[in-house]
Amino acid sequence: MKAARQDAINRLIAVHDITQQSELLELLAKSGINCTQATLSRDLSEMGVKKVREGGKLLYRIPQKTAPSVLTVGIVDVRLAGNIAVILCEAGAAAAVCVRIDEAYGHELVGTIAGDDTIFCALETVEAAKRFAAKLRGMLSG
Repeated sequence: MKAARQDAINRLIAVHDITQQSELLELLAKSGINCTQATLSRDLSEMGVKKVREGGKLLYRIPQKTAPSVLTVGIVDVRLAGNIAVILCEAGAAAAVCVRIDEAYGHELVGTIAGDDTIFCALETVEAAKRFAAKLRGMLSG
């Protein structure tokens, strides 16, 4: 039950801009997961969830599991096609990069497909895809 609840928390935070625990509790309930505020608070703490200022709001965000420098090795560019983030890689690097992306961002993604030099990352919404692409672009430039 706990693992399923935390997985749902990961997905909801990745897709929605959540500013308060009460919003997250409501979204969990709509997903069929009922829990108390105390349980949610413990889950957020255990998962390392932090509030981060974005666009003038404090939003819940999940920390990265993989170091950016390791994750971005081999990535050439990131583009968007609706709710699909298209990651262009060096020749032959897409499969290895895709494994790292799945490890670090699997909770945000609906799924990934890797070819030789291209990865398709499907996200639930266009907004989620924009946030995901912005994270990767930020790591590439930083």
